[in-house]
Amino acid sequence: MKYGYIRVSTTAQATKGYSLSEQRAAVIDAGADPAHVIEDAGISGKNLSRPGIQLLRLAVREGDTVIVYSLDRLGRSMADIATLIQDWTSHGITVKTIRDGIDTSTVAGRTMAGLMAVIAETERQLILERTAKGRAAALAAGKNCTRPKTWTDRDAIKIARLYETLTLEQIARLEHRSPMTIQAMLRRANELGIKTTPRIKTREWTDQDALNALDMHTNQHMTYAAIARKLGKSKQTICNMCKRANEIIKREQGETE
Repeated sequence: MKYGYIRVSTTAQATKGYSLSEQRAAVIDAGADPAHVIEDAGISGKNLSRPGIQLLRLAVREGDTVIVYSLDRLGRSMADIATLIQDWTSHGITVKTIRDGIDTSTVAGRTMAGLMAVIAETERQLILERTAKGRAAALAAGKNCTRPKTWTDRDAIKIARLYETLTLEQIARLEHRSPMTIQAMLRRANELGIKTTPRIKTREWTDQDALNALDMHTNQHMTYAAIARKLGKSKQTICNMCKRANEIIKREQGETE
């Protein structure tokens, strides 16, 4: 399937301007299915929380193609653009831009995508440096730079009760929080006098799942991060699954010799 994505930043452009219709005509002429042209009308490209781009990310599958008029239609941040392209290419999805002439199905296109990733990583590092300097300056001025908690002591106690029957990852999914936040809540519950003991985690995957994950890593050349996103698991879990798959393969090879 060939998808088209079009975007304009202001409502006026979306309803009265020519930009949106021009982009639609361009992506259709480039091969996009007219019934699968997804748009974000009057929405800024400053982040990836746009409804159209999120719908597109859910819709595309391996072998599909995403056609856009130009890279800046995907977003304003080079880091965001590179994140999208890396995510799609790692899942076997081709990205084509009309004005910029990028096509990730070609060697030149993949090279360009790699250069974009390097630029994006540099941008992220510069942001981290600026953030660190700003935090240091704020601390020197006596300001509190810690992130405010989004949970209370009552929430921590609730989590401690859940931990009696559920694993940390299960609680994180159930409560829509990160595993690190759940760990912090458990520590707070311990401070409040509610003792929690580490549970022996039950595996939420089979040996066949492990072999499938290893196949994606070795034969489909997917990174652990890409496999984690596809299977809805953590990178550490994918790493453990691949280790288990290697153990199975070595054992079977030993039995056949």
